[in-house]
Amino acid sequence: MDQQLRRPLPVLLTGVVLAISSAIIGTVLIGILFVYDDTTPYQVRPFLLLTLSLTGLIGLARRQLWGREVALISLVSLWAFILHGFWSIFGERPIIAFRTPLNFSVFIFLITLLIVLPYLFAKLRWSAASREFFGSKLCSI
Repeated sequence: MDQQLRRPLPVLLTGVVLAISSAIIGTVLIGILFVYDDTTPYQVRPFLLLTLSLTGLIGLARRQLWGREVALISLVSLWAFILHGFWSIFGERPIIAFRTPLNFSVFIFLITLLIVLPYLFAKLRWSAASREFFGSKLCSI
């Protein structure tokens, strides 16, 4: 009898990250669409991130190799989006400028995401459990 493999931890964590990010980005997109009447390039970026996240989440749920690749692209896009936001919010200010608890907690949260997302990308892309789960033999590099 063909036994289904359990989902590895990187696949589960990627699914959680994609679900949470698509919920947040979808809420932001709805807010943008209700506030602004004209179409601007700023509305396209959240829509693309939402589409990538949802497509990757569906592909991961169906255990498809293309879903893993779309999820990887989505993780990279999300990481770049967070890095751009981090740089535009905090810039080159010294750490002493984050004396208020809210600024410091946002700072720590963004730093954590900037560290966790590349680690999750690497585990989803190159781990043996992930390769075995998706049945891919081409990911040895």
